[in-house]
Amino acid sequence: MEYNNLDELFKAWKEEQKNESNESCKKTFPKNLDGNSPDKKDFRESFCTDGYLTDANSFNRILFILKESNVEGTPELNNTFWFKGCLDGKITGKDANRWNLYRNSMEKYLKICRIGENIDYKQCAYMNLNKRGGYGKCNDEQLTNYVEEYKDYIKNQIKIFNPKHIICCGAGTVYDLVSKIIKNEMPEVKIYDCYHLCCSRRVLKRPIL
Repeated sequence: MEYNNLDELFKAWKEEQKNESNESCKKTFPKNLDGNSPDKKDFRESFCTDGYLTDANSFNRILFILKESNVEGTPELNNTFWFKGCLDGKITGKDANRWNLYRNSMEKYLKICRIGENIDYKQCAYMNLNKRGGYGKCNDEQLTNYVEEYKDYIKNQIKIFNPKHIICCGAGTVYDLVSKIIKNEMPEVKIYDCYHLCCSRRVLKRPIL
């Protein structure tokens, strides 16, 4: 079943995560550097919302896709969209400092991807593949398992955005996962492979084709 808006999609996505089996959770839950995952009972319902940085009417059809939010293994149960919260001044402290780095990288990538002139990053959209969140360093094997489990929801979200350009931030991993999901249904979308927004390198992982 496909959903026409983010609210309906996220409601169904949350319910699907809530009912995921313990065996499946072992494969899709994030892992820290010690190889440990959060408690299945609490973290199964963790959900990090994302979406338009302003609103759908202002959307410039440029979508940034990242791996997962860094929740340090603590379940997100309050529908917090941290990047927009920082943009709106509702979130401060260390998260706001991290946001400045992300924003600067966003603006840099908008230029080096040569999408257009004077693009306002606040009119872009922002999403993570893994809606549960994870740790400071992503375990790509667990992320890949999560994407395989929830690929229909991920595809549905991208189709709701209907972007012309997707900037994948994850040094190859995000690009490969996203390309596989949309290549047959959205072949006209231009996809760019960049490093993570927290990476100071701020260069393309591979040339623009």
